[in-house]
Amino acid sequence: MRLFKNLILVYFSFLILCTACRSDLPRPQGQQVYLPTASKNNVYIVNEGMFNNGNGAISHYNILTGEVLEDVYQKVNGKPIGNICQSMCVVDSVGYIVVNNSQKIIIVSLPSFKKVGEINNLQSPRYFLPINKDKAYVTDLYSNAIAIIDLNTNKKISQIPCNGSTEELILFNDKVYVTNTRTDKLYVVDANTNLLEDSIAIGFCSSSIRLDKDNKIWAYCTGDFDKKINGGLYCIDPATNKVIQRFALTTPLNTWDRLDINGSKDTLYYMNNGIFQLPIAATQLRPVLLIPLAGRNFYGLGIDPINGEVYVADAIDYAQRGMIYRYKTKGSNAELHASFKASVIPSDFVFY
Repeated sequence: MRLFKNLILVYFSFLILCTACRSDLPRPQGQQVYLPTASKNNVYIVNEGMFNNGNGAISHYNILTGEVLEDVYQKVNGKPIGNICQSMCVVDSVGYIVVNNSQKIIIVSLPSFKKVGEINNLQSPRYFLPINKDKAYVTDLYSNAIAIIDLNTNKKISQIPCNGSTEELILFNDKVYVTNTRTDKLYVVDANTNLLEDSIAIGFCSSSIRLDKDNKIWAYCTGDFDKKINGGLYCIDPATNKVIQRFALTTPLNTWDRLDINGSKDTLYYMNNGIFQLPIAATQLRPVLLIPLAGRNFYGLGIDPINGEVYVADAIDYAQRGMIYRYKTKGSNAELHASFKASVIPSDFVFY
């Protein structure tokens, strides 16, 4: 869970600011800039920014031209996003930007990126999931509950009690499957009644979750270093809510390790001191090391759903601008196609 990592680094970040190694360049106020079109050739990069520094940002990358546009929201709206830009969800032509430590969700129109609304009254939001045209769920780090949002008014109208810190979540067949970083349970919520109806015993500290082409759910659990609990990858059949496949890893993972899936939903990709590839049909854990760590600090992972290219974010030292690596893949081989700088602590990707 990235926020915990940022908390650990607060003191380190403070020292960097105090020594004034460099001053951040002033940000233009209200400057109108070139913006992408809804062409499926855009990648939005979520940059958390340093804890309590308020420099969270969204970068835009043009797949065709290689052009990188920094801090799109700031340039269009004349104000920063806020403290810890956690995640972003796109629904048709609307973007929902979750700003964790600022306790809000900013709503933008796409592709203009003009702010059109804001959702408040949230304690520490993490991930946004639309349930239907009228309702969305938002997970939370501290509130022991999932917020219910009315999309017509953009207000929190209720919440679903859920013990622990909730992270990524997916919707399938009117059921919402919710990861939890403080338990060994995957929670199941009835999307019609908004009631927590089941919990599935998996590994400890689940954070990433994906649905494959066979309508099976995969959850990635990091384990816990202090408790000597190893990480693991679990496959759940939503028809029975039973674990049908489990791959135990030999060590606890970093809490920011990620799971993703390609556009055809037949191959998993995950971070564990490098980027690994695993077919969903695997019956034994024999993953392919696709991209070695090679001294870098991998922090984010995204798979282009159209061409299968792999994007990896390198947070470097959590203080300077991070690096993005774009790989073309063929089978179990990955070739570096491009690299470029994003903002501070890049962590996630949205393909639009």
